Amino acid sequence: MRLDYKTLGVIFVTLVLSVDVFSQKISNSSMLALCDTDGHFLHKKELLFTKDVLMGKQPINDMNQSVSETNNNYELAQEIINYSKRFIGSRYRRGAKGPNVFDCSGFTSFVFKKFGIDLSSACVVQVDQGISAKKEELTTGDLIFFKGRSMKSARIGHVGIVISNDDGNIKFIHACNRGVTIDELEKSSYYRPRYVKGLKVLGEQE
Repeated sequence: MRLDYKTLGVIFVTLVLSVDVFSQKISNSSMLALCDTDGHFLHKKELLFTKDVLMGKQPINDMNQSVSETNNNYELAQEIINYSKRFIGSRYRRGAKGPNVFDCSGFTSFVFKKFGIDLSSACVVQVDQGISAKKEELTTGDLIFFKGRSMKSARIGHVGIVISNDDGNIKFIHACNRGVTIDELEKSSYYRPRYVKGLKVLGEQE
């Protein structure tokens, strides 16, 4: 479905008496995405921002800037994922940082460095290099962190890059003992109980 801002305005005006209910549905939906007139996706943040503009809480130029920044991050995230997939099948070795052999954080730091984003090669440091995000807030290009082998330890032991988030079923690419591969969180009996947190790094670094 493709809607421009004028159409969105009609929607919000039509639903003005129930705008809080509508915005709550937007807030709780990780999959809701409409398009602007250029075909770029509008995600939850922009839809809620559009509501604020239409309700007179935000100036229109702030909305344009917000949408532009998110479009840039979305396109960058897609480029990061496309680049990371080039290394599927690469071997795993603890402490390896690429370009042909990786460990988990060596892989994430190697991939992001290609796009001018400097991350530590240690996942225990990477976990503090962005903005924490809940599982349902994770999107393409975010980092996802796990415990290591020991379930009893709270220490971060593994990291991957989010490819997609389908109602909490997160698909991620990472370097593990099987090499660089793609897994789905909800289908993994190993990683699902070890999930710790997510992190947003795109647009968060100077």
